[in-house]
Amino acid sequence: MTRPQYDSGAGRCGRPSGGQVVVGSCGTYAEAERAVDHLSDNRFPVERTTITGRG
Repeated sequence: MTRPQYDSGAGRCGRPSGGQVVVGSCGTYAEAERAVDHLSDNRFPVERTTITGRG
């Protein structure tokens, strides 16, 4: 997992207007699933977590 990249022109730490926060960026869907599993295993509330893909 790599560090999220923020749009410096967004003015609010790169948060989209809908209130979403990027917590990570992964190269594949499988890596993203493992990251969410890791968060869940460590008691991070993932009920409203979304994996979004491009391409």
